[in-house]
Amino acid sequence: MIPVDEGLAVRDVAKAIVRELRHLSRNDREQLDYDRPGFGLRRLPWGMEDRCYAWTVPPSTPDATGPDLCLKLYTDNPGRAWTEVRALQYLPEVAAIDTPKFLWHDSDRPIPATVMGLLPGAPISAIHAPTAALLESIVTVVQGVQRLPLGPLENRPRADSPLSYARGLAEQWPTQLAASRDDESRVVLKLVTSWRHDFDDTQILNRPVDEVLSPGSANLGCWLWDDQANTVHLIDWSGAGRSDLASDAADRVEHPTARRFSDEQRAEVLPALGVDATTRDRFQAAQRVAAMHWLRRRWRSRTELPLQLISQCDRVRALLTPSSV
Repeated sequence: MIPVDEGLAVRDVAKAIVRELRHLSRNDREQLDYDRPGFGLRRLPWGMEDRCYAWTVPPSTPDATGPDLCLKLYTDNPGRAWTEVRALQYLPEVAAIDTPKFLWHDSDRPIPATVMGLLPGAPISAIHAPTAALLESIVTVVQGVQRLPLGPLENRPRADSPLSYARGLAEQWPTQLAASRDDESRVVLKLVTSWRHDFDDTQILNRPVDEVLSPGSANLGCWLWDDQANTVHLIDWSGAGRSDLASDAADRVEHPTARRFSDEQRAEVLPALGVDATTRDRFQAAQRVAAMHWLRRRWRSRTELPLQLISQCDRVRALLTPSSV
């Protein structure tokens, strides 16, 4: 247990905890994968490669907004800490977007940290049968953010956009596949070769386009459904930034967690996400690139998770068929 003097502010207590966590993880990042009851921390199941904890704040802390806060350590991509802090500060100033309340940030590398409010709800990726109405709630949040000025994120491209993957998929990955000698790599290489031969998605995505502010994450593990308030919350804003409607929509329907919803449900929300006759070509190009990105991710883990690779191969084949939507 970290000794806490009476009346210390949230930032002072958080600073002491983060200092200890950095020390623990200096030689072994897995030390951050567990609950730390001595610090009042319970590991949360979201945050992807970052580490998020529910933090039970000492009762002597005068400026806490509630008994539990969220402490986030940016262990995957430290550069995203800046984005999340700016987004959490900016959005409440310009709109009634339901974001975690920003409380404190420490930018020190190699592991920046942020303390924010802990929003209630369960990850949508864990809900057994998510409804179309729930998907529409996500779309409403996305639309609300896209209507806002880019503000402090004007020069920050949205993380994990299809355009950011396109060149590597087309130019570097085929060489890696050709150098591999396993059957799975040969199957994947045929799909990549077909994609490169039949489509010029990189050129399409490089065309000038109007930009919007994107909330970032399409991972439904970072979207919480609060059934008490009948509300959806996005709890990871570290990937926010400028994007375009078609690319943003493609990433949302092609993220593996989006398969919690049927193809029909996802197709129904495309018009609300800005996909129409004028943006469909760009959407389909971004959709193919997003699917290829996930195929590469599944290929890299083909030995441990072979069924995921098979499923993603099937998805890519469907999108390479001219009649696919």
